Amino acid sequence: MTEIVKHEGQALAAKIEWAKTMAHANLLPREYQNNPGNLLYAIEYADSLGIDRINAITSIHVINGKPTASADLIASLVRKAGHKLRISGDDTRATAQIVRADDPDFTFEAVWDVEKAKSAGLWGKGNWRNCPGAMLRARAITEVARSAASDALYGVIYTPEELGADGPREFSPEPEAQRGVSALAEAADRVLAEPEPTPEPEPAKGAGITKAQTAKLHALVGELGLTREQKLAGASAHAGRTITSTSELTKAEAARVIDALEAKAAKRTVAEIVDAEIVDEPLPLDGE
Repeated sequence: MTEIVKHEGQALAAKIEWAKTMAHANLLPREYQNNPGNLLYAIEYADSLGIDRINAITSIHVINGKPTASADLIASLVRKAGHKLRISGDDTRATAQIVRADDPDFTFEAVWDVEKAKSAGLWGKGNWRNCPGAMLRARAITEVARSAASDALYGVIYTPEELGADGPREFSPEPEAQRGVSALAEAADRVLAEPEPTPEPEPAKGAGITKAQTAKLHALVGELGLTREQKLAGASAHAGRTITSTSELTKAEAARVIDALEAKAAKRTVAEIVDAEIVDEPLPLDGE
């Protein structure tokens, strides 16, 4: 139990440190700049959706307390769930169709055209004036996704524009949000500051590294580009003994090695994102 609590505390501490470091990047959307609390929220949402953190940061915005997503992300979640999404149209009309994986004989369809946009009081305003084709397409995607695949969206069913935002809104950090992330940081520090538990006796047969841990460890080693020698050297350091194969690790030792690799990967991710070139134009969606 102590080991589980400590592992969770380390994972939370890594997320908080990542959020604090990332918050200084001026390439972030405005509502995340200098606000680690919002970034921590985005991390949790990314985990629940099963998407990369940077996707959540660039594509999810909270408007009046409701999470919203770009039409591109909504389309991605629909396809990730295994459903077919087809999109067509121009600057006067857009059609989006979904064929569910569990109901291939029926096609859901949503159509947005100039007349429908005028009826909704949208045509000729803001982005509707500058990018009519993209706005019609976005409305068609979100409408058909809500009716055909709401289960794939996990509550993120609106775009920012549908809730009245022209884009990422200005954000003034609230004291409550700052206090919240500070409280989380203090809780993580308390867990990590607890004395090490009494060394456990030699593990019994069957208490070795699990299959899930082996897969996770190998994935992290590949992500970081480590050599076999580097991998074994790190494993030996955290196990306190010479390791010639990761299969020799106990479950507890493997957990420590994985924690160290995850922390290293998180730090490298921050550095890469800060140095990365940001491309403003969205990727096309209608390629199958």
